[in-house]
Amino acid sequence: MIFAGLTQQTRTYTVKSPSEATFEIFYNQYQAQDISCPCSRTSIDVEAITSKSFEIQVASSLNTFIQQTPLTFLHTLQFIRDAFRSNQLQNMFMTTWEIAFTTAAENYIVATIPRSYNNGTCLCATSLSATCWRPLDFVLHQRTITLPGLVGGCLPVDGLRQSTMECLFDSTCLSMLSTLLNSSMVPPSLNTSVVTRFPYLTTKLGTIIDELFVEEWINASNFSAYYQACSPRLCQVRFNEHNNAIYIITTLLGFYGGLTVCLRFIVLRIMDCRMICARHLEICGKELCCITEVEEQQEKQVAILQNGNAKLKRF
Repeated sequence: MIFAGLTQQTRTYTVKSPSEATFEIFYNQYQAQDISCPCSRTSIDVEAITSKSFEIQVASSLNTFIQQTPLTFLHTLQFIRDAFRSNQLQNMFMTTWEIAFTTAAENYIVATIPRSYNNGTCLCATSLSATCWRPLDFVLHQRTITLPGLVGGCLPVDGLRQSTMECLFDSTCLSMLSTLLNSSMVPPSLNTSVVTRFPYLTTKLGTIIDELFVEEWINASNFSAYYQACSPRLCQVRFNEHNNAIYIITTLLGFYGGLTVCLRFIVLRIMDCRMICARHLEICGKELCCITEVEEQQEKQVAILQNGNAKLKRF
């Protein structure tokens, strides 16, 4: 421990209001040792972080956002579906429930009968109502036509989610759709040469909706703007520095001088104690004796001397 204290010591280095470049050099030089750079303003983190750490945190936050946002949307959509199904709510297209009027024998009760799809294998009253579908057939000029890619479901949103965008890429289909809607405007068909991750012939609109119509998420974070918002006023780093030979030698000499003075003082005190103990032994006859015993012996010796002097005066 003493050797470690002599060979290295902890130092503190301080930089006031470092720039972005100085901050990066500061972190790279000391390898993120005990560095403290508190932000002076409200920012992402209490401590300023490097550009690499900033990119990692932003990427993590973006991934969390990408995962959580569609889930929140799907939970809301599922709540609406369950509310319509459990409360037997009807929509304006009457695609979920069929209203049946009873006779006088049944007290003219208005009954609701769930509609069936998929050739009678899927009922809108079940939990699988979101997967029920049927082709959309329309009568145009006394003939039945079917629009490619468009299907109907228990709820309009269910039919929309199970449809594809095939009709939007077909000019003939768009023309028939405009006629059915009594619209004089025929929208242009979409460009099939556009590169997309959603194949328009096979990808259902529900899949695209679940992906929030996002083709690609792009991270465009700006570390300079973050650092300007953080604006650290002071950066401190604590690091261990190895001492040179001159420092070690002077420190050892200082220890030697201090020990010499201490030992000299201790030896002198021991010698004084030995001399006092020797006098006690001579007076008391033992090495350890109290002060009163010494005083009593000294008083006896004085009395003997006084008696001897008195006898000499008589003679």
